[in-house]
Amino acid sequence: MSVICFDLWGTIVRPKISTSYQDVLVSYGVRREEIYPFVRSEIMNHAIGYKEMEFLLRNKFGIPVSSSETIMECWRRENESSVWVDDAQLLLTQLSSRHTLVLVSNCTMPGWQSVENKLGVSKFFHRTFLSWRQGMSKPESKVWLTIEDWYPNDGRFWMIGDTEDDIHTPNLLGWGTFLVKSCCLKRLRRYLAWSEMDKEVLKWNG
Repeated sequence: MSVICFDLWGTIVRPKISTSYQDVLVSYGVRREEIYPFVRSEIMNHAIGYKEMEFLLRNKFGIPVSSSETIMECWRRENESSVWVDDAQLLLTQLSSRHTLVLVSNCTMPGWQSVENKLGVSKFFHRTFLSWRQGMSKPESKVWLTIEDWYPNDGRFWMIGDTEDDIHTPNLLGWGTFLVKSCCLKRLRRYLAWSEMDKEVLKWNG
């Protein structure tokens, strides 16, 4: 049996609307490359709601109140529009009977609540590692070291995600990794139908 970890956003779940809160921030003059590092460390690592999130963004980027309210409304709609990526539920169902599944997500508290209330994501996983609850986020190595501590007697560890933040560190730690885009889950599901992820012969590095 292997411990197989999945990222959430962009891997098994995606927003249905095309305009993100980051797009709105950029339209107000914020540099895109500055957004996610701040959001990850100051927002996603803490159990805070939309009001506190808005306050932090406004102070960090010097955004007027009316603009920050627009950004938060977009972020709320983005979370509430979330849908399953094609084949995600089939893949999780297939794996959960043979392996231990862990959700490893950088996410805000209200974002997770919206997704969980709408899609019931947690029912597919044996355990969830949520940044706002744990106080740490990918790509910090202690994220995956914590999961190893959770399952000290299990076999091979795997991380499946859609960005380098998801797979770079676990790869360095000796985990098996699979870098997917939404369209690849069907191929992965078909492959796993006749193979075992915990065999050393599988050396996926998308």
